[in-house]
Amino acid sequence: MLNPWRWVVSVMILGTSSCSSDFTRCDSNADCPDGYVCVSNSWFVESSACRRLPTEAGDPCGGIAVIGPVCPGFTVCNGAGDEPTCQFPAPGIPCGHWEDCFFSCENGNSLVNMICDVSAPQPTCIPPFSKGQGESCTLELGELMCSAGLQCWQGTCTPMLAEGKPCPPGPCVAGSEACGLACASGLYCAASGHCESRMPEGGECDENPETFEAPFVPCGAGLFCKNGQCAQLPGEEEPCGSGGRCAEGLHCGGTSVYTCQSFSAEGEPCNVDGHVCRFDLYCDPEQRVCAPTAGVDEECGCDRPCLPSMYCDVTSEPAVCRPNP
Repeated sequence: MLNPWRWVVSVMILGTSSCSSDFTRCDSNADCPDGYVCVSNSWFVESSACRRLPTEAGDPCGGIAVIGPVCPGFTVCNGAGDEPTCQFPAPGIPCGHWEDCFFSCENGNSLVNMICDVSAPQPTCIPPFSKGQGESCTLELGELMCSAGLQCWQGTCTPMLAEGKPCPPGPCVAGSEACGLACASGLYCAASGHCESRMPEGGECDENPETFEAPFVPCGAGLFCKNGQCAQLPGEEEPCGSGGRCAEGLHCGGTSVYTCQSFSAEGEPCNVDGHVCRFDLYCDPEQRVCAPTAGVDEECGCDRPCLPSMYCDVTSEPAVCRPNP
């Protein structure tokens, strides 16, 4: 996932710099010394002024608005302290916002995909889906915070509803006060107002698009509602429509005509004509072919990300893949 806040950063802070070139008037970057940029329309400066770009971790990064990453290397502008500074995103570091825990390369490859646990008294970066039953969570990030089988409910990771339990039928926002807890995997909230097992192939279903998404999908795994009955999801080369669903192991892709396609294997084309790499591969941005992702303790970087269950430890030299804590 690409982090847009890394590419346009505009964080304002009070203060001055010890460097004499800071706040020197300028009309463009060409008027500033090497390592400085011309910052315009700052509320604490009457006209455009030169500001020093950060060069290493720990350097202040607030008050600078540029196109491109403000901080050097694998660091991000972390707003957890009194003054924003460039820090390496990693598990356990203090954070103030979700972008403090995320690093995405210019080519689109994500190296660090942590989330900021703002539910904790002292927020830190944590891996997604790492919160256990009874641990704190926030509704905004609940789907990313709680582990499988749990849902963020009233600030706590709570088990989802078992079969036969009352549930609020009809469309609602999962986790909200009006909606309540969702039914567990393999169940759906039936019109009776209780969690029931999803229907087999041929079972009657409601094609209302408002009730198509979980927890209201009545059809079981590998099925979808077609002409009022649960039917098998489209197979390979069968039409699926833009963004449609396909049978397991396939994805919906194409250009003008969308069909179910198998995922591309190592060495096969990707990011062209709707081809998508297998989960354990990534799309080499230069060659446009699927290549192996890095494994545990293997070197990683913008040209080679880690497996989805890992993160690139950019604090080490060289950066290597580590399992999510």
